[in-house]
Parts: sequence; C-alpha cells; structure tokens
Amino acid sequence: MTTPPRLAQRWLERWLHADECHEVLGDLTEQFQQRAVRDGARSARRWYWRQTAALFWGFTLHRRDVVSRDHERIRGRWFLRNATSDWRYAWRSLCASRSTTGVALLTLTLSLGLATAVFSLSNTLLVQSLPYPNADRLVRLSEARSAQGSQGGAPVLPETGGSVSDVALGQFIAHATTVTSVTPYSLTNRNVTTSSGTEQRPIAEVGVAFFDLLGVRARQGRVFVTGDSEADAPVAAVVSAAFWRETLDARSDVVGAAVLIDQVPATIVGVVEDPLRFPEMGVDIWLAGQWRWPDPGGRRMFQRWTEAVALLAPGVTVEKANAELRQVGAAMAAADPAFFDGADVPVPVFRVRPLQEDMVQPIRPALMALSAGMALVLLAAVANLVNLLLARSTVRHREMAVRLTLGAGRWRVVRPLLFEQLMLSAAGAAGAALLAWWLLKTLPVFAPVALAGLVDVEFDVTSLVFAATAALAISLVVGLLPAWQLPDAGLRDLSAGGRVAVGRGMASADVARRVLVAGQVALSVVLLVGAALLGRTLWSLTRVNPGYVGEGALTFQVGLPDDIFRQPERQTAFFDDVLVRLAGHPRVTAAGASSTLPLNPVGISGSFGIEGRPRPTTPDEWPRANKVAITPGYLDAVGTRIVRGRNITTQDTSTAEPVALIDETTARLYFAGSDPLGQRIDYLRQLRRIVGVVEPIKQHSVTAASEAALYFPAAQMPPVMAFNRLTGGIAIRTTGDPMDLLPFVRTAVRETDPTSPVFAVERLDRRLSATFAEPRFYSVVLGLFAAIALVTSVLGVYGVLSYSVERRQVEFGVRRALGGNERHILALVLRQAMGLMTAGIALGTVLAGVGTGVLQSLLFGVRSADPATFAFAGLFVLGVGLGAAG
Repeated sequence: MTTPPRLAQRWLERWLHADECHEVLGDLTEQFQQRAVRDGARSARRWYWRQTAALFWGFTLHRRDVVSRDHERIRGRWFLRNATSDWRYAWRSLCASRSTTGVALLTLTLSLGLATAVFSLSNTLLVQSLPYPNADRLVRLSEARSAQGSQGGAPVLPETGGSVSDVALGQFIAHATTVTSVTPYSLTNRNVTTSSGTEQRPIAEVGVAFFDLLGVRARQGRVFVTGDSEADAPVAAVVSAAFWRETLDARSDVVGAAVLIDQVPATIVGVVEDPLRFPEMGVDIWLAGQWRWPDPGGRRMFQRWTEAVALLAPGVTVEKANAELRQVGAAMAAADPAFFDGADVPVPVFRVRPLQEDMVQPIRPALMALSAGMALVLLAAVANLVNLLLARSTVRHREMAVRLTLGAGRWRVVRPLLFEQLMLSAAGAAGAALLAWWLLKTLPVFAPVALAGLVDVEFDVTSLVFAATAALAISLVVGLLPAWQLPDAGLRDLSAGGRVAVGRGMASADVARRVLVAGQVALSVVLLVGAALLGRTLWSLTRVNPGYVGEGALTFQVGLPDDIFRQPERQTAFFDDVLVRLAGHPRVTAAGASSTLPLNPVGISGSFGIEGRPRPTTPDEWPRANKVAITPGYLDAVGTRIVRGRNITTQDTSTAEPVALIDETTARLYFAGSDPLGQRIDYLRQLRRIVGVVEPIKQHSVTAASEAALYFPAAQMPPVMAFNRLTGGIAIRTTGDPMDLLPFVRTAVRETDPTSPVFAVERLDRRLSATFAEPRFYSVVLGLFAAIALVTSVLGVYGVLSYSVERRQVEFGVRRALGGNERHILALVLRQAMGLMTAGIALGTVLAGVGTGVLQSLLFGVRSADPATFAFAGLFVLGVGLGAAG
C-alpha cells in the first residue's frame, strides 16, 4: 500500500507536540490513503506536503475534517510559544554569564570584523569585474623590449603593465583579428593653468576610442570622436566631474571652454563621471592623442613606445589572441628584417593580459596572504567559541541528562544552546559590520599606495551579506556541535546521581576541547610566523644604508613649461636662479638639482666605455650604469659622502674639462684592482675624467641591489639629459624641519617663473619611509591577526586547564594529604599544558612551512623558511601558553 512521504513524517514527528503527534499523523495517513486511491499516489504526496507545510508554519488547514478543532487551536501556537520561551531562556543564560558572553562577543566582533574587511578588499580587487561594460574582454598589450642574457636570448616581457611600439600598434590595427579597438594611452605630469592658477596634474593622453572602449559616457557634452585625432584638429579635452566642480567652479558653460595645458589651449568637449579608475586614480583630464602609425621600414630611432589597451573579439580567449600576436610579430620581422637587425629581440614578441589581472597582479600575493590570515583568525575564533560553549554545556550536563531522561528529544535540549549562539552571532555580526566599515574607511590613510590607490573599497551589500552569513554559519556550527556529545542518560544513570551520564559527556567534551585548543595554538603559530617574517623584513629595510641622510632634507619637483624646457639657455638660467635664491636662506645649508631624485622607480640607464680598454663586441660586455646629471651642492643636499677625490663644483662648466663621479659599486665592478681616479670614461662620444668616488645611493629601490651609477655635471650634459621632467627635481638641506621652508620654496620658484608650479614636495626621510609602507602595513595586519589568534588560544588553554583543575580538586586534595606540595601539583598542570602546546606548535610549524611561501614576494633580508623565525614563534607561543597555565 502507498505510504506518505517519509521525510515529511519525520519533520512532523519532531515538530508536533507529543500530545497531538499520534492523532494528527494518523488522520493525515488515513486521508492520504483515500486520496491515493482516488487521485493517484503523486497527487496524494503533493497534498501531504502541502499539509505538512501548513502545519509547520502554523496556518489553519482548509479541510477541517483532517484535524480536530482542538488540534487546530494547538498547532502553530505550540511552536511559537516554545520559541519565545527559548529566546527568553537564551537571553537569561547569556546575562547570567556576563564574562563568558563578553569574551565570546569580543572574539566574534574582532575576528568577523577583520574577516569582513579583508573579504571586501579581496572581493573588490580579485573577484568583482572592473566597472566597465565588457570588462572581461578588456586586455592590456605589452611588447618585449629586451632579451634575457645575450642577443638572441629569451625575450623578457614585463610582469605587469608594459608598452608597445607605434609600429606594432599599426600592425595590430591592420592585421590582428582577435583584438579590436586597439587604443593607446600615456600618462604624464603637465602644467594646467586655470583661473585658480597653475598647478601640476597627471594628464592622460588617450586614443579617441578610449571612452567608448570602457563604455564611459559624458554627463555633459561628448567624449572623443574620430575628428579629434586629426593632425590639424584643435586639442580636445575631457575632464572629470570632480575637476569641473572643484577647479572650474561647476561653470554651466564648461563645454567649449579652454584650459591651458603647458600653455597650449585645450578645448573641453565633455565632462565624465568620476572616479574613472583607469588608467590611474587621480587623473582628471584626458586629451585626445594624435598618434600616427608608421609602416615597417621607418628609422628605428624614431620608434615611439606607448601603453595600449584593447578588446578581445567576441568568443576569443587570451590564449588564442596571444597565439595570433606571435604570428603578427613573426610577420613584422619577415617584412622588414633590417629594422630589427641588431635588436635584443630580433623577432617582436607580444602579449595580451586581462586588464583586471594586470592591475592587481602587484598586490595579489599580499591579498592572498591577508585572505589566508583572515581565514585562520576566523577558524581560531570559531574554535574559541566552540570551546566556550562546550565548557558551559559540560557544566549543564546534569540538567541535560535530567531533561533527556524525562523524555525531551536531543533537538529540544540543544535548541536553547542554538538560540544563545544565534543571539550572540547577531550581536557579533552587527559589531563586525561597524568595525569592517570603519576599517575600510581608514584603509586609504594607512594602506600602501599600491593598495589604497588602486581602487576605492566600500562596505556594500555584499560585505554585509558576508558578515551575516559567516555569523549564521558560526552560530550553527558552534550551536549544534554540543549535540554530538550529549549524555545518553537513562533512569538507572540518574539513580546513580547522574555520574555515568555526566562523566561520559564530560569525557567527550574534554577531548573535543583539547583538540580545539591544539588547533588554536597551531593557527597562532602560523600567523605569528608570518608576522615575524614581515617584521624581520621591516627591520632589515630600516638597516639598509640608502646612501643619503634623509633627516633635514627636502625634495620637490618643478613643472617646467615647454618654452623653458626646450630652450637650453632658459632652462639653465632658471635652475641657476632658483638655486641661488634657495641657497640664500639662512636655514638652507645646501641646495642642488638632479635629473633623477633618490628612490625614483625610473631613470636613465645605459652603457659606457672605459678609455684604454678593448671595445666590447657584444652588448652584454659593455659596462652599464645609471646616468645622473647633478648640479654643485646636490650631493651635499641629500647627504651623500664623497669617499675619494672631490665633488662636482661650479668650476665644472660647459667649457671646462668633462668630468664625472662614480659610485663605489661602479668602482668595484669595473675598476677592480686599479685606481679609478684620473681614468676616463667614454659617454656620449666624449671622454670624461673621473674626479671622485661617492658612496652608492639606492637610486630606484631600497630592496634592490646597489646599481652602478655615474654622476655628471649638469652644465656638461645635453639639456634634454640635464633635467628630466618626470624624475628630476631639487633637493635642499636645512636646519630644523624642512617643511617649514615650503612657503619660501614656492615663492622662490614663483619669482623665477610664475608658470612653473612646485609639486611632489616631500621630506627625504619620509620618502624613504614610504618605501617601507607596504611591508609595514602587512606586518601590522598579520601581527594583529596573530595577536587575536594568540589571545584566543591562550584563553582556550586557560579554560581547559582551569576546568581540569576544578575537576581534579578531590585528586589534588588526596595528593596533598599524602604529602604532595603545591610544586608537584603545579608540575602536573604544566605537564598537561605542555602536551597541548607541543602538539599545537608541531602542527602549526608544519602548516607554516607549507603556507609561508606565499609571502616570499613581500620579504627582504629573510627567507620564508627561516629556522630562527620558526623557533622564535614556537618558543613565544609556548611561553605565553605556559604563563597562562601557571
């Protein structure tokens, strides 16, 4: 005979009150069988499920012949009444143990708040697509500009970003079918003159298809059109809404107005919403570029390099596009072999990479490390909450045994515990949401530029859902876990005082708590190892000698307009006048200009010859060094010592003998075994005598090995190399705080030329400190994670041991009666703690050895598998744990 759905019957058995369960199920079964005969089994089963749902939610059934009027009155109300009583019971229980509730709530709020903040960051940067239509098809193009090793070696493509030549872009547009809408762009700092004055701003020169490629529309006016790229077309500009509001005073006639870019008028054709986020945060002005794509066969020296983005054709994968670009490169080399003859990369090699992946690649390892740390903290918090609840449920085992013996089901006994966790998790989720919101708001202040400047991360609905879901999952896990170790009590157990049932429950809970504490200790070790590795990295960075003295030095850049930059006499006169004005201040002890300021990621590097030595036959045999043009007083301004010989002076003019300084790295690499002073180097087809040796400067990065460097008097260099608008600037050394002289600096430059703004003003010591921002940020965050995990593990160890001591009071009393003293009892407790800590530390060491490899790209001066760091973490956790045990 057909039977009702078994799952529905089980639900009703658990939900219905014992007084009505048998009768209601009997009525439903009888009615089900009648319907099965009349309407068929499938229809009857659907009817049965509808009745089950109605009963479950407490709704009145339309068929009054199924259940009696008394049962209609009872059903639903019974569930609500018991739920209300469970909520009240949970509230009273939480209030009765305020200390335990407070610890649990604080643990949940901190761990879940940090987890939500890290989730929001990772979700925005790694998971969510860029806020553009067809974001999954946007790619960035790059071309190999050098080869690995000697000529003909493997082409070297940049890890991120990169550029392509204008010849290659022309070939892409003409022949590539897998990529469309190829659009170049370039970023420069330009002088922008408005009614508010002249200031230096980042400007993006883009192809006319740029905004269409990103799917950006103008809120006023229009974006670029094809005519804006014509050679005789006026310069067209699109500005951001922020620039329109803040700089142009939200003028209504902005479309058609002109703004001066390096004293050249640019007509504003449209205003777009902000932030655009690409090609760089902070760009407020976009100019329509007027690129021309030369055919193969043009002179190599006129090749222009630029960055470019494109759109994958529908249905085309990145792999397929890269395969076609390899064919395009081979075709270019075959069509014009003379153009690529002698190049490091004789056959052009190109690559496309998804734009989002390319943008987040530099910070991906750090985000993965933060995500892993977040997961470990969350696991430690869950373990701690389970531990707390197991401790409370163990104390209440006698109560549970009585309730089970009197006929209560396991679900009825566990449900109050679950309701407690639901209330606790709801409060914790609310606190975590507020904490995560605050952390994300303060992120741009403390985060390194590479992270904070990439994207604005906000606490949105997704973050709220994550916090609520994580809290609900924790409450379910923590609330239902005690059901696995409930006592299976009977009347005989109760007649024995409940000792059997309670003992079994306590034993199983004790084992579970020990396992959880060992897991917490392991997680603490993993996080502490990561934080210690980053801490040692930060320490190593602070011990590096950068080659200059940052305290008391101020660096800044000057936005020279084209009419000065392109006229050597005016450029030289400008810097001479500014330096004289600066040096005249009583607090300025030295002032000088350089083509490349310290710690600038870019600069001029190239080969040079040494007089009297054979001419190298291959490019790899030529000596190579960074080339820096400086004025007298620059090395004194940045605090770089002259190790041997003399400094550059005012006597080293354009008509004097050409001279140069080398650093100790150059002397060690290319003049080993000989005295470099007096020897001459060949650079720019001119022999230059070495008159001094200086200490090596970390020109580009503190973490990079010291590179060879040559210093030339600016007066003896071509104007285009004497000053670099991208990397060059002025340094002054002062007494007292250098920032106090900023108004004087601006006045000195403005009096020399009112159209040359001062920008990128920074104390040299803070410029150095900024290079530590990334390891400092991640070490602090992981250190915070480790501290939270360590505190929870210590609380777990303390809880397990204190409960164990309480249970063994009788045993300890017997030991003392038999002659034992407190030292012996303490040794027993410490031995138990040592077992827990040792197991956790061993497991944590193994896990840390496997997982710390993800930090390798963030480390400096220490290996990810550093034995001393692992030993320190283990001993520290052991000491803290034993301290808690004592």
